[in-house]
Amino acid sequence: MKIKKKYCGYFTIIGKTNTGKSTLLNKLVKKNISIVSNKKHTTRNTMIGVKTKKNKQKIFIDTPGINSKKKKIIDKIMNKNSIKAIKNTDIIIFLLNKTQLDKNDFFIINKIKKIKKPIIIIINKIDEIKNKRKLLPYIKKINQYINFQDIIPISAKTGENINRLKKIISNNLPEKKHFFPYKYITNQSKTFLISEIIRKNIIFNVYKELPHSINVELKHIIQKNNICYIECSIWVEKKSQKKIIIGKNGNLIKKIKTKAKKQISIFLNKKIIINLIINVKKKWKNKNKLINKINLN
Repeated sequence: MKIKKKYCGYFTIIGKTNTGKSTLLNKLVKKNISIVSNKKHTTRNTMIGVKTKKNKQKIFIDTPGINSKKKKIIDKIMNKNSIKAIKNTDIIIFLLNKTQLDKNDFFIINKIKKIKKPIIIIINKIDEIKNKRKLLPYIKKINQYINFQDIIPISAKTGENINRLKKIISNNLPEKKHFFPYKYITNQSKTFLISEIIRKNIIFNVYKELPHSINVELKHIIQKNNICYIECSIWVEKKSQKKIIIGKNGNLIKKIKTKAKKQISIFLNKKIIINLIINVKKKWKNKNKLINKINLN
């Protein structure tokens, strides 16, 4: 009997902040495993999403958005982790926005040129480009700075050209044994995904700059019968930020708690009792001891 060949490959998704990397990951694996937000620096961890179909396994790595300024310790760690991820991949998926390159794009271009891996360039958010005739000169401009194996304009949000992208990815899969079991979806733990659900609900309900200063630490999770008891610590950097999350008469924290509770209940298929405690940890993003507790991978 003829043994069917197996194909498997790592595809690292890289780009500056807010290019739609997490939206693309969720679209490619058909699961919402990464937080999607229009606020910068939403993704902090490198996250694996796996899609296996028949004899083909695609392993996608979502990385934190790269920022060339690198002001704080946490930013430096996220940049370092993103670059590390592209060094250990089969193919780089480089996401660009619309029709203009900026200093962060050039910073990434200089990094990936040194690594010498095959590159698929994606021009995302084409649903926001009114004049599509701008795309061709933009592609020519990109080609002046970096060589690529394929380039494709898409909209991860609407799904435009996603099927075409999937074919390009499938055609670039190396012949290898599968790394993960057939139904494997992500490398992230249940506790991490719970804390991300809570962080997502905070991000969607606070001011533009506040999400950068927030972290969610899952302190306790206890299961008794069909009830799950969860206690989380929400980190902020200032007392004023704590007041914002609490909201007038505690209304905002109640709203966050209610939405998170419902989503976690669906995720775990259990009744949830949740306790959220807000702790002020001054300048935590610049303190190694606290950053290490987040376990940025």
